[in-house]
Amino acid sequence: YSAVMNTTVRKLAPIFVALLGVGFSTVQSIPIYGEDSKPVGLSQDAAQSIVGILTLMIFVFLVLEWATPEVLLLSSLIICMLLQILTLPETLSGFSNDSMITIGALFIVVGAVEKSHVVDWMARKTFGTGGSQLQGQIRMLLTCFCLSVFFNNTPLVAILMPVVKDWGRMRNISASQLLMPLSYTVLAGSFGSMIGTSSNLTVQGLMQADRGYSFEFFAPAPFGIVGFIGLTIYQILASPYLLPDENVGLLRTARDRASAMMAEIYITEDCKAAGKAVGEIMTSLGVSPSCVIKI
Repeated sequence: YSAVMNTTVRKLAPIFVALLGVGFSTVQSIPIYGEDSKPVGLSQDAAQSIVGILTLMIFVFLVLEWATPEVLLLSSLIICMLLQILTLPETLSGFSNDSMITIGALFIVVGAVEKSHVVDWMARKTFGTGGSQLQGQIRMLLTCFCLSVFFNNTPLVAILMPVVKDWGRMRNISASQLLMPLSYTVLAGSFGSMIGTSSNLTVQGLMQADRGYSFEFFAPAPFGIVGFIGLTIYQILASPYLLPDENVGLLRTARDRASAMMAEIYITEDCKAAGKAVGEIMTSLGVSPSCVIKI
C-alpha cells in the first residue's frame, strides 16, 4: 500500500503544482489587496492555524517520502498566497534574496570543483599515509575543517565521504569511526565563514533587510575555531568507545563502490546472447564468471 501511495502522490504532485500555478496567475488579476498592500479576509488566528496545518503536512509528507521538498514548499507558498496570508511582494521576495542567490551560486561552484576532482586531490595529499592512527585522524579532521570554511557544508560532505572511506580502508580504520567525525567537523568548519552554511547566509539576509547591517566574511570564525578544537578533542577521546568498529566485508565494499564495480548490459530480442546463462555470456565476452559478485 505504501509503495502504491508513494507512486500515486509522485505522479499527482506535478499536476497539483501546475493547478496551483494557474490559480496563482489568475489571482493576480483579482483585487484582493487593500490600498496598503496588506492582505484582507483571513484573521490572524485563522492564518496561524492554516500555516500550522501546512507545516504539519509538510513534515508528514517528507517523513513518508510522498513528495519532494521543492514540491511541498512551493505548493505551501502558493497556497498561502491564494489564501491571502502572504502579499504578492512577500511571496516573491524570497526569490530575489541575496542569500538564496548566493547559495545557488555556491552549488554551481561546488559542482565545478567536484567535476575537476580538486578537493579529492587536496584531501588525499593532506590526509597522508604515514604516522600513527591518531596523527592521521587529526590531519583528516583539520583538512575537512579548512575546506568547509570555503565550501558549503552539504555538498562538501558528499564529496569527502568516498575520499574518507578510501583513506580509512588504506589505514585499516573502519568507516563507521570516520564518517560521523567527518560530518560534525564539516559542520563546525561551516561556522568559520559566512558562506560555510546556508544558515549563516539566511541570518545575513535578515540582518541586511531589518537593520541594514552585514557581517564580515570571517565574522563567525572565532566560534567555529573554538567549536572545532573542542569537538576534535572530544571525538578523538570518545569515538573509539562510542562509535562501532565494523569490519568492512567484500559485499559491503561492492555496495559502496557500486558505480565502479557494476555494469548494465541491454540486449535486443534477436541478439545471440538472448536466452543464454550469464556465465556463458561473460565467457563469450572474455570475462571470467568469477568476477561476478551478485546477480
